[in-house]
Amino acid sequence: MKRKLCVFALLLWFCFVHADDRNIHRRAGTTVFPFLNLGYDSRAIAMGGASVAMPNEIYGMLSNPSAMAYIEKKQIMGGYEPVMLGIRGNALSYAMPAGNIGVIGTNMLLVLYGTVQEVDENKKPTGNTWEPYSFAGQVGWSRLFRDDFSIGVIAKGIYDRIGSTSGEYYAADGYAFDIGVQYRLLNSRLILGSVIQNLGFLREGYSERTDDFSLPFAAIVGISYNLKNIPPLRLALDASQAYDDFLNFHFGGELDIYKEYFSIRGGFNASSRDIEEKAGELVGSVDEEYMKTNWLTISLGIGVNAPISLFDVAIDAAFQARNNGLTPGFSLSGILSF
Repeated sequence: MKRKLCVFALLLWFCFVHADDRNIHRRAGTTVFPFLNLGYDSRAIAMGGASVAMPNEIYGMLSNPSAMAYIEKKQIMGGYEPVMLGIRGNALSYAMPAGNIGVIGTNMLLVLYGTVQEVDENKKPTGNTWEPYSFAGQVGWSRLFRDDFSIGVIAKGIYDRIGSTSGEYYAADGYAFDIGVQYRLLNSRLILGSVIQNLGFLREGYSERTDDFSLPFAAIVGISYNLKNIPPLRLALDASQAYDDFLNFHFGGELDIYKEYFSIRGGFNASSRDIEEKAGELVGSVDEEYMKTNWLTISLGIGVNAPISLFDVAIDAAFQARNNGLTPGFSLSGILSF
């Protein structure tokens, strides 16, 4: 048990040691492949992004691969996230138990950014259009070590392309790993989770200016707890430290309304900088130039689980409120177990 807790303590230290370092946020704009951080799992989206310590099964391909170790049937997952301004994120996953080996899975992410019209120096259309897209292919493995401790690893190849109808294009690619663990106590009522995401390198940048850019590395620790006095309710909290951002907190809750067939969810997220400013407001210290660093705020969602013949179907939907006048977001994902 001590060894397991050391893993969480180490990652917790990594996150909080940078919590007040504003130089981290100055790295914004120096990373590539931000699409890797988009939400494709509507269950997690509805819970404000809190997912690292949740019993997520195949959704773990998108958050913490160690959660896959508890999969008992073959599962297929699909997710659709219309981000904003014509940007559409798509995810497709498959996972299956493989005996003593553990659970293996694969996942594909595809983000389409729509069509961009090219203009000249006088802001007049040239007739040429650009169609950017991003793609990541992933393979994952997870295994239980005893009934309460699991480890998962994901390897991913990443490709991003900005091409035009004239044949001109810019592209970048790289490789990365996600490594996660979960420790479950009290018959899984209490779950501790941690994950390192996008640990890797950029093989080739868009140009010489981007060759030194970094992948969107992040370390996340989380906890979820199923209240003893309210068994249908599970609360979750994640603390996420990204390479180029402040420390962010993701808080969410899930309440089973009718057994496990229908659930409602809600969540909220904020950065350490946001919390600092709110605390300043309480004592009359207001920064008039401050703008919330995280463009997501409150999120809500529902989940429906229904056994159909030989299959189990789970459908999740989420709503996200957004800052700075951005249109609210809606997402949808689902799991088929057989």
